[in-house]
Amino acid sequence: MTDWCILRCSNCKTLELSASLVDAGYEAWSPAETVSRRARRGNKREDVRKPLIASFVFAKADRMDDLLALSHSPTLNYQVWDTEQRRMVTRGHPYFRVSHLRLIPDTQLSNLRAVERKRRPKGKSIAFEPGVVVRITEGGFEGLVGVVEECRGDYATVTLDDWSAPAKIATWLLHALLDDPRMVHVSGQVSDKASLAKAA
Repeated sequence: MTDWCILRCSNCKTLELSASLVDAGYEAWSPAETVSRRARRGNKREDVRKPLIASFVFAKADRMDDLLALSHSPTLNYQVWDTEQRRMVTRGHPYFRVSHLRLIPDTQLSNLRAVERKRRPKGKSIAFEPGVVVRITEGGFEGLVGVVEECRGDYATVTLDDWSAPAKIATWLLHALLDDPRMVHVSGQVSDKASLAKAA
């Protein structure tokens, strides 16, 4: 089982710390959401990423000794390769501390991950033709493969492998598997069940 340690930082530095730790090679994460707000100039709206629990960052506990040493460093600097400049560059982490040395099992973060998925902005709808083989990218059916039966508006009716009844799934959660040998060509609105069975 994977354990995580809790890092605490300034509220406004939460996502910056998470990103800089990942950039430096640590496995770190802080749940976030994208919200729409009025731009500081003009009446246009802009999308902004905000932490769900400000000041909390989770990092894999197998690097705790390194994180403790880093948190007590006077500079909090690290070096990474910059592909544009073609040389090593020095960057810095926001100030943080390791909180109480308490470890969090990965299972206790599952609820936070679920909340983060629900807060993700709605993706762009995709029009799939009947007969297209697709993989579901996230949500309760994540990883499952099926065949599109019908596509109306933002949702597609998909016959999933080993499922007796089709499911209605948002099209932005589907990824077409164009090289799948089960791909069938359909002339009508709904795919031919016999063709699907034969193709499978």
